[in-house]
Amino acid sequence: MGLISPVGLGTNETWQALLKGHSGIAPITLFDAGSLDCQIAGEVKGFIPGDGIDRKDLKKTGRFIQMAIAATDTAIRDSGLQIDLTNAAPIEEPPM
Repeated sequence: MGLISPVGLGTNETWQALLKGHSGIAPITLFDAGSLDCQIAGEVKGFIPGDGIDRKDLKKTGRFIQMAIAATDTAIRDSGLQIDLTNAAPIEEPPM
C-alpha cells in the first residue's frame, strides 16, 4: 500500500498504531507555529527520503513529493510486481 502517515511509516507500523488507538495528532514541530491559531497537526514524524530520489534533487522537491515517491516505491516493492521492458509504460516526451 505504501502508507506514510502521521501514525506510522509503512503499512504494518501504521496498522499497528491504529489498532492501539494512536491518532498521530500532536503539537507542530516542523516549523514555528507560535503565531498560528492552531498549533497541532498530523505531522509525519521520522520520515527520511529514501533511495528513490537523487541527493541533488532533494533540495528541488517538496517534502510532500518526497513522501509520495517513497510511498510509491514501497507500494511497488510490497506488491511484488517486477517492472521490466515488457510491462513498463512508455515515457512520452512532452509536446514542444
